[in-house]
Amino acid sequence: MKLGELERQLGLTFPKSFHTIYETGAMKWLEMSKYEVPNNREDYINDTKAFLMMNCDCELYQFEEIPNAIDKLKEYVHWQEQDRKATLSTEISLIPFGHNGGGDLYCFLVAYT
Repeated sequence: MKLGELERQLGLTFPKSFHTIYETGAMKWLEMSKYEVPNNREDYINDTKAFLMMNCDCELYQFEEIPNAIDKLKEYVHWQEQDRKATLSTEISLIPFGHNGGGDLYCFLVAYT
């Protein structure tokens, strides 16, 4: 899945800096399915221009995984809202693009004004 397809599916536009990095080809490996990555792992680990390729604290989601990550985050937020008796503003949305082994998510904050 290409970045433009993901944006159309989600109905939003990622930040310009994300597009700038994407347009260099550094995120090409994120277009692969999660099943293709293991077969091409060495190629991308050795690619000096690959952006955040499995060598840092933040592991990026494959583009095809982001919608599911959004659904999981929405479920977690719903549980927190019930537990804390508070709600997340409907004027903002969190779009996860990466995660780490400790369960932390890296998200874009999208504000609807």
